[in-house]
Amino acid sequence: MLGKSSMRIWRRSQKSLATSPDREDSADAELSPDEIESLLNDAANGDPVAQCKAGRRFLRHGDELQAMNLFRHSAYQGHEPAWSEIGAMCGNEGGVPGTNEDVAKWYIRVADTGNRTAQLALAGIYREGLGVEPDQVESTRLYRLSAEQGDLDAQFHLSLRYEAGKGVRADAAEAMTWLRRAASSGHPDARARLDRKSCYGIDLKADVEELTRLLTGRAKQGDLNKISAIAEAYSTGSPFGEDIEKAAKWFRRITELSTAEGLRLYARILASQADETAHVAFLAHIYFSLAAAAGHQSAASESKLLESRISSRDVKKSRAITRMCRRAVDRNRGSRRRHRRSRRSSGS
Repeated sequence: MLGKSSMRIWRRSQKSLATSPDREDSADAELSPDEIESLLNDAANGDPVAQCKAGRRFLRHGDELQAMNLFRHSAYQGHEPAWSEIGAMCGNEGGVPGTNEDVAKWYIRVADTGNRTAQLALAGIYREGLGVEPDQVESTRLYRLSAEQGDLDAQFHLSLRYEAGKGVRADAAEAMTWLRRAASSGHPDARARLDRKSCYGIDLKADVEELTRLLTGRAKQGDLNKISAIAEAYSTGSPFGEDIEKAAKWFRRITELSTAEGLRLYARILASQADETAHVAFLAHIYFSLAAAAGHQSAASESKLLESRISSRDVKKSRAITRMCRRAVDRNRGSRRRHRRSRRSSGS
């Protein structure tokens, strides 16, 4: 299944496909609007044959960029005719099948003209290293070029890059700026992510000292959302600076205010948002581990599944935080038991 951004791009041109006359006689040239709708739906749902056919239609209507997007997705699923179409678009003699390198060169040429959609696609190519050496700095630069021209997908991805520090110095305030810009223009993923962040009541543009004062003051009153914000900030290093012992202190407070099922549910929410940012997967791993420590049976296996998505260093950090929390809880339990025994002894 293709990404949401590709589906949105294709929908922009769907009306023209349904109303413009075809300039080529072929088996699929004369399609009704309903048939075109079905073709695009199949393409968006990952059918490589439909992607290749839709790409040919876009090409006939002069939209080379959307055609290349479709051919690329089709070819990466192993549909050989799509590689031939790519080869032909790249000027290979006789329609010689294309390669990842051909795709990258084509997008570089179009992106150099300032086309924001090509810049967005090329940013993903550099991010994944498809036909080029992976280059996170170049990927972020291209996301910014596209974002500055108003592409909502680019703005959303740029916010994720600043949040995770990929190809650029991590900057929580800049990440929030681009996230809000995309959300205010209607980007659904940006809106959903902003909704989650807004529950913390944090203004990431505030200076760190003021932010610390506000958060800690509210957390001491028992506000679980604020406590979570502090724990996560100390564990990831943004915006406070990394401090595992302080992170463990606040995570322990979370375990005292929450249930094992609640911890696991929050971990699952984070895990569903972890595709772009490794630190979100890291936080999900912590919450799964805390849920497992609190007695949830499936949380331990779920935390294991996440370990392939985060660095070995983050795995060690997560385990260290969980151990510190458990030790503190065990100490408190032991202290309470001793206190009860002492009271019973003094009463007798």
